[in-house]
Amino acid sequence: MKRYSKLFVLLCYACYMTMVFFNNLNDWQSNWMFVKGVMSCMDITTEAVEWRRIESMSTQKLFYTLIIIFEGTTAFILWIGVYKMLRSLRKSVEEHIESKKMAVAGLTLMFLIFGMGFYVVGGEFFLSWQSMLFNSVGPGARNMSLALVALIYISMD
Repeated sequence: MKRYSKLFVLLCYACYMTMVFFNNLNDWQSNWMFVKGVMSCMDITTEAVEWRRIESMSTQKLFYTLIIIFEGTTAFILWIGVYKMLRSLRKSVEEHIESKKMAVAGLTLMFLIFGMGFYVVGGEFFLSWQSMLFNSVGPGARNMSLALVALIYISMD
């Protein structure tokens, strides 16, 4: 029963990251405005942020494109993890443990996207925690926590 539970948890995360990827491709503008707002420190008025602002649209688009590629790669790896864990449901303990490697890799990438990207870079480097409109700390912390909980649960034997 635990194997099925862990598989369904991973399936949830694979679906979630697929939707994140799809939404960023499908609704480029709304999420683009968020990335642009964070990177340009749009509504942050402290002088300490001046040297951090990235106002070059081509640089902002490059970063946004890299975020989307990273999200798509994460979704893909999570789906491979789902497939491998599904195939190992009735196999030996050793084979099942081996099957979780891609799940761990995908969840680690998810943690990195939201931890490093949203929480550290967006929240602290670009000081988005000060922003009323473009605060990346909340979504970053929420998704970091979810990824970490899943990583711990799926890694347990």
